Amino acid sequence: MRYEVVIFDLDGTLIDSVADIAHAANMSLSANGFAERGLDEYRFFIGEGAAAMMKKALPDGASAEQVNKCVESFMIFYRRAFDIHTKLYDGIAEALSVLCSKSVKVAVLSNKPQEMTSKIAQTLLSRWEFSEVVGHGEGTPRKPDPAGALGVCGRIGVEVEKAALVGDSAIDMETAVSAGMLPVGVLWGFRGRDELESAGARHLIESPAELEAILG
Repeated sequence: MRYEVVIFDLDGTLIDSVADIAHAANMSLSANGFAERGLDEYRFFIGEGAAAMMKKALPDGASAEQVNKCVESFMIFYRRAFDIHTKLYDGIAEALSVLCSKSVKVAVLSNKPQEMTSKIAQTLLSRWEFSEVVGHGEGTPRKPDPAGALGVCGRIGVEVEKAALVGDSAIDMETAVSAGMLPVGVLWGFRGRDELESAGARHLIESPAELEAILG
C-alpha cells in the first residue's frame, strides 16, 4: 500500500525540544518553591501536555492549585524561550523534503497547546507545506484520543487506512492503533523500543531516512 499522509508527533519526533522544555519547567518549579528535576527525567514527563508534565515533576501529594500555578508559570517561561536549543532532529529536513517531493501529505499532531504548536511550526518547519498543524485546543482532545488524527484525515480527504502516524511514545502508537492508522515508532526520541512495541508499533525506525521505504 502507498500511504498518502504522514501525521507526525512534534516533541521527540520532529524536534529535539527537551532542553528548552526542561529549562522552562525548572524555572517554574524554582519560582514556586520546589526542587528542580533532571534533564533525563523530563524525557519521561513530556508527552501528555503541560499539566501532566508538571504534576510528574512536582513532589507526590502536590495539590491541584500547586500544579495549576506551576503550569501557568511554565507557559510564561516557555513562551519566552521555546527555541533556544530546540532544533530538528538529524535527517528530518531531508525526510520531509523527500516526502513532499513524492506528493505525500505531511501533518503535525501534538499535545502541545495549539498556540505553541503553530509557533514552533512557523519557526522550524516553514520550509515545508504541512497540510495540517494541530495542537491541543477546543475541539481537539489530547492523544491518545484518536479524534485529532481522524480529524486531520477528514479535513484533507485521505482515508485513515492510507495514513501513517509517526511518534516516539506509547501515546502516539495508541493513537494510531485506535484511529486505524499505521503506527510507526521512532527510536531517536524521548522513549524506547520496549514502550513503542508494547503500544502497538508496526515499524520501528532508527533514522528518518527509513520512512520512505515504509510508506511505499
